[in-house]
Amino acid sequence: MLEVFQHDLDFADVAIETRIQNLFLVPCKAKARKTERFTIHENPKLLVKKKLEKAKKEFDIIIFDLPPSFTNVISSFYLASEIIIQPCEPSIYAEESVELTFADIAEECERYECKQPEIYILLNLYRESERASRETKESLEKRYGEKVLPFQISKSQDVLNIINAGLTTLDVKTTANDQLSKLVDFIINVRDTHLVQ
Repeated sequence: MLEVFQHDLDFADVAIETRIQNLFLVPCKAKARKTERFTIHENPKLLVKKKLEKAKKEFDIIIFDLPPSFTNVISSFYLASEIIIQPCEPSIYAEESVELTFADIAEECERYECKQPEIYILLNLYRESERASRETKESLEKRYGEKVLPFQISKSQDVLNIINAGLTTLDVKTTANDQLSKLVDFIINVRDTHLVQ
């Protein structure tokens, strides 16, 4: 990721084929936090968009997994996106966190005269038996309606155990598989809707 910005590459130039057919990754290590040093004076409206030109021709769907911070580079990823899925952990801070992210994205889109991406909320680490989960879900649904996805990713030690073993949820059946499949289906449906438009 750092090299993409440091050496002005397209994401397609550094995408690595995985053992899963048609799945490519652009690796990112901790040193990617230095990316901000190379991009602090760049226009976020164009920064990521110009690095996606080749990738958009080669890949059907491009997904960025972003940290919760809001920097010039993160802003650029938001501005280049058609859809944003904001994960939200059930807590008393959940609604405030969602509100701040929505406001940050709206401000950046207005500032750089960009079309605002569609934003959806995905409850993560959700557990129906926990009061915080239920109350957070109810509060978000009341405020954001259909922007809250109709499925959640459950709180499960299975996924952490799989990752720590160097595997993926494609290798081992877990409680999260069905939920992750729903997320993938949702992303594909949104992509298909954008293609039709």
